[in-house]
Amino acid sequence: VYWATGEGTSTTLFSVSVESGGVAIDASPGGRNTEWHISKDATRWVWVRTSPEWPAEIYTVTRDGGNPVRLTDANAWLREEAVQLGTVETVRWKNSVGETVEGVLTKPVGYSPDTAYPFIVNPHGGPTGASLAAFNPSAQFFAGNGYAVLQPNFRGSTNYGQAFVDANIDNWGITDYDDVMTGVDWAIATNLADPERLICYGWSYGGYLSAWIATQTDRFQAVSPGAGLPNLYSMYSTNDIQDYLASFFGGTPWDKAQNYRDHSPITYVTSVTSPILLMHGADDTRVPQEQSVEFYKALRD
Repeated sequence: VYWATGEGTSTTLFSVSVESGGVAIDASPGGRNTEWHISKDATRWVWVRTSPEWPAEIYTVTRDGGNPVRLTDANAWLREEAVQLGTVETVRWKNSVGETVEGVLTKPVGYSPDTAYPFIVNPHGGPTGASLAAFNPSAQFFAGNGYAVLQPNFRGSTNYGQAFVDANIDNWGITDYDDVMTGVDWAIATNLADPERLICYGWSYGGYLSAWIATQTDRFQAVSPGAGLPNLYSMYSTNDIQDYLASFFGGTPWDKAQNYRDHSPITYVTSVTSPILLMHGADDTRVPQEQSVEFYKALRD
């Protein structure tokens, strides 16, 4: 039996023997590997791979491994127009409790280790998700304009075991914030990031973290929460995943009112000094646009 799932900053093909129960990791290249299909004679795989520095293409390989062969060239224009892309790599740092945290770093085009660059932190959504070392058009856009982009896999992310996923239960804005900010400190210490040109943006849970960061530190010159959820108390009643939200806080807002308020960025809105750009979709049912409207009104007040 075969299945694909995330491991670190890649998605990988796994298998389990129905005879022995032994689990094996079937060799697949790094990046995002999805849509696995096996040939009718069960000798060959075909799948979609998005490599760190190239968009999605279709690949094939024999079932027992070997060198993958690319079957498509859907993005030849990138090569024909000599589009310059930033290099992508998995990086690691230590958080404040000494644990290793991973992230995906996209370096600016023409990167030089002697230069500190304007630096964008882009936390992923979820929180049960993960950033992968795979082609990211937004990150490459910024890399082409001279920015370095870090996508941290903070505590609460998938791909690192259940304990890592559970580490931000009742800890929104605490453990994840620590993992993000120690990543920023690492980037500054390695002369990658210019501490006077820090930016943060993200969508959904990444929008939550962006709003939280704006209320906890004045280190960022610009912050943009996209479809963020700054008021968890009101978020509970207006979104479409109440049970999921409640699972992080030990119950509903009616049972855990202070808990919801303590972890809501809007509670600390008077501490915001960074310029804020709010973005939201009007028909969003997962994170209703009223969340951004509330934060906007609070910021104006």
